[in-house]
Amino acid sequence: MKSFSKYFSYHIGETLPRSIVVSLIAFFCVLIADRLNVRITIHALASVFVLMLTPAFELAPMKIKRNIDTIVSLPIDRKTTMLVHWLSGLLQSLFAVFLSFTPIFFDIV
Repeated sequence: MKSFSKYFSYHIGETLPRSIVVSLIAFFCVLIADRLNVRITIHALASVFVLMLTPAFELAPMKIKRNIDTIVSLPIDRKTTMLVHWLSGLLQSLFAVFLSFTPIFFDIV
């Protein structure tokens, strides 16, 4: 299980900038929509945007042969690798959706 935690922390560290950018885009979309008085619709669209982009970004490296060779050559099994990618995508999606919901929930604007 030590290899799972090492690979998970490495993978989160590598994908954190991308997650922050996607979260901030969704957050600012909701802030701008709140100024225009279209709260729920834009929040739903921002959530769908995030929930569609995150898995695409997370699984895109799996389509490149060189990346697959690198992943298969790691000293952890494929189930663990896919679990790390799946959990990372889930955490990034939840973070982005909750961050984009904060202006509506706390009535920031």
